[in-house]
Amino acid sequence: LDHYMGVTILSSGKVCFILDTQGFCKKADINFNQTSLALSHKNEANKEKEDSDQDDYLIFENSPGEKIALLAGLVKKTAVASRNEVMKAKNQSFITHNEIDYNLIFLHNGLELTEYDIEEEFYYIIPKYSSIPFAFVASAVCGIKSIPSNLELIGKPEKCKVGTVVHDEELLTVLDLYATEDFFFEGMENRKSTKLGGSKQVLVAEDALIFRKILKGYLEDLGVRCDMAINGKEALNLLESKTYDMIISDIEMPEMDGYELAAAIRDRDKFNTVPVIALTSLASDESRQKGIEAGFNEYLVKTDRENFMNTITNILTNPANTESPTEVG
Repeated sequence: LDHYMGVTILSSGKVCFILDTQGFCKKADINFNQTSLALSHKNEANKEKEDSDQDDYLIFENSPGEKIALLAGLVKKTAVASRNEVMKAKNQSFITHNEIDYNLIFLHNGLELTEYDIEEEFYYIIPKYSSIPFAFVASAVCGIKSIPSNLELIGKPEKCKVGTVVHDEELLTVLDLYATEDFFFEGMENRKSTKLGGSKQVLVAEDALIFRKILKGYLEDLGVRCDMAINGKEALNLLESKTYDMIISDIEMPEMDGYELAAAIRDRDKFNTVPVIALTSLASDESRQKGIEAGFNEYLVKTDRENFMNTITNILTNPANTESPTEVG
């Protein structure tokens, strides 16, 4: 009998049959390897979709009890330091990490938060993709928390934040990293100017309110005028009534997703030369290839702001050099 390996005697003295799972699969004509592979692909696809509906944020505190949320993908490192490690020069505070001097940013100087002064021990958060080295000062680092992308923002936006959300009965100030950088370091000689002069018009399709606000800030910083759509269907309607120099689209959206939007744009001759850029949290090679096949000229990941800004600037200033979808890959 293929589905039994044999028998054994339990400690109680009873005889017990030992089942052979491979024998059962053989008897049922099941190819275990193929089934496992199919389930693995399905599970990966489901996980990627679940992950796309929420975003990971690093939660830290300005002064004790004041929770700040920053996209985890924008964080390079968190560390703890003592007050005697802080250096001061010209009313600015610095800390050295890996032989690099980081300008310490106190968020109460840019947001309506309680003033926090460095204690004997404090935390600092170093962001990625910044044009100059700086770090946020924090009284505590609480860890990573997943927050739904479409969580409703409350309160008025300020110069350094996207807005405020209530999640798990906690009030979180969602920090706009690059607006904060611009506020604290505007006019510094070693920052690059990428202004395009306000002559370009861009259409953005993005269902997450937080990312719509962030993208609008990015594009306006470039001097670009932009319209916002909450899904592909709304974006197509706007395309029929207005001319755009570029279309930027998320992938996972209700009613019409980014893949469907790109394909619909490429099916219309009058839009066929407009650059279409994917900006998404789906970073797998499979998702990227599917995006290129659908008609995107570029496939970018949301957290890489520097690559996004450089790509957008290059395409808008040199549209003739934009690769066709069939050439990218």
